[in-house]
Amino acid sequence: MAGLADRFCSFRTAESRLIRDASKERYVDEPIPHQVNIAFVMPDGYSIMLFAKGILRALKRIPGAKVFVICDAGEYAEKIAALGVSTISVPVYRWFSPWEDLKYTWRLWRVMRNHRFDIVFNFSTKPNIFGTIAAKCAGVRLHCFHVVGLGSGFESRPDISGK
Repeated sequence: MAGLADRFCSFRTAESRLIRDASKERYVDEPIPHQVNIAFVMPDGYSIMLFAKGILRALKRIPGAKVFVICDAGEYAEKIAALGVSTISVPVYRWFSPWEDLKYTWRLWRVMRNHRFDIVFNFSTKPNIFGTIAAKCAGVRLHCFHVVGLGSGFESRPDISGK
């Protein structure tokens, strides 16, 4: 009987594998570790190189993590690739335009749906708003956003505009 049990010990499914629990002489379900796909969304390559190099290096050190950068890389594509992350180019319109913002959200959603990211980090104003919407619609399990600074509402100015 032990030989038959040992053969079932290596049985695997897509979601889990059976392992032998020696203390209770029974088999339990254990999740198989898989690769974690992490997306880092920023508006442009310059912002990546200026603000996110350290964060990307830290994310790359996570065991089993595959890190993607979603941005309009432009002339910084080679420098971003030198960080050891995959780059997905998604153009972003820098000013306010409902039509362009809708297209940006649609492009982000398509990328997130196709790559099936587990975690999405949004960094900067447009990615915080539209990246969060796209991640939620794409079924991303964990999406975070980063806000820089307190904004001009918290500045103390001596003139009337600061009152």
